[in-house]
Amino acid sequence: MSGSCFIMLGMAAAALAYPMTVKTEAKATVAEDQAIRRAFGAEWAQDEREDGHTYQFSVAHADLNGDGRPDLLIQLNENSYCGSAGCAGYALLKTADGYAAHGVDLANYYSDVHVLKTMHKGMRDLRFDDANHVFQWNGRSYE
Repeated sequence: MSGSCFIMLGMAAAALAYPMTVKTEAKATVAEDQAIRRAFGAEWAQDEREDGHTYQFSVAHADLNGDGRPDLLIQLNENSYCGSAGCAGYALLKTADGYAAHGVDLANYYSDVHVLKTMHKGMRDLRFDDANHVFQWNGRSYE
């Protein structure tokens, strides 16, 4: 019995090891899709109407604020939100009741988000793709 507890603890520790690199390539679950559209729908609504379709995005998961909950990293896969630096990125924090009502804008990137062990003001530092710049949370946004 204690052997299984040891194995379980070992697996949990390995799953939360930082730094880690995640790729925003997964399709959002129905619940994630609803949370993302609630958080960013108003921001995207005018552009979606002008473009004539509902925006598509891909997701990845990482604990950005150290609370043990898998937050969403979102990449908007739309031409009007992509450029030479990649596509628009966002984060949506997981809460005890689902997801936060508002998201966080991230830098544009291609697919890799490096979630670092270091933290500033309660959020993990981030690096995107192969860039050297480390984005730090200032209490309101990553810069």
